[in-house]
Amino acid sequence: TLLPTFRIGPDLQAVLRYHVARSAGGDGISPPLRYDRFAPDVVDALTVDGRGDEVQTLYLGCNWFLRGHQAKVMTGVEYTDLSGGANGGGYRNWTFYTAFRFVF
Repeated sequence: TLLPTFRIGPDLQAVLRYHVARSAGGDGISPPLRYDRFAPDVVDALTVDGRGDEVQTLYLGCNWFLRGHQAKVMTGVEYTDLSGGANGGGYRNWTFYTAFRFVF
């Protein structure tokens, strides 16, 4: 996983994340399906247990700090590519995220 960040201004930060995972055995990778697993086209493309041989994700986002890391808005887009699977399954998917994160 590579996760460089770049300060754009005092309250704005750009984030880039690249992640790759490979399995030596068949179907050893469980993809990062926090939200993807609910999309009908993703469910149809997955193998029975939702695993594959390799997963790659690329995320590009932005953090807007309202009060440092105690309150911030995080938004970005992520591309996921899962290949392999028991039935040659796999999928490619785009996901858009927006979140408000706070610590109290």
